[in-house]
Amino acid sequence: MAHAIHNSMTHQQAFHHWLHGEKVGYGLAVQAILQHRDPVDREPLLGWLRRMEVPLTPAEWGSGDPRPLLAGIAAGVKIKPEAREHLPFPVDSASLQQALLATLNRQ
Repeated sequence: MAHAIHNSMTHQQAFHHWLHGEKVGYGLAVQAILQHRDPVDREPLLGWLRRMEVPLTPAEWGSGDPRPLLAGIAAGVKIKPEAREHLPFPVDSASLQQALLATLNRQ
């Protein structure tokens, strides 16, 4: 999932200066939201990503309204059905959009 998000971000001009690991790290944060409903379960990963200084919220992106960027990321995520079946959590376009929007409120 994280690399699918990364791949979508590579097509957004706003992220061309980001390193591969920063995009994958943000994707991991979104994946953690999809996979773990309880924020406590996400904290070990998110804490590590923060220590690595990975941008985890749109506020850290330094651009204007991030919602169009988030919508663009969501629209660009491609997951093959056979890969989707192996994910340990359900994901569809609505849940992905919701997880991306949840990063707006993350500290």
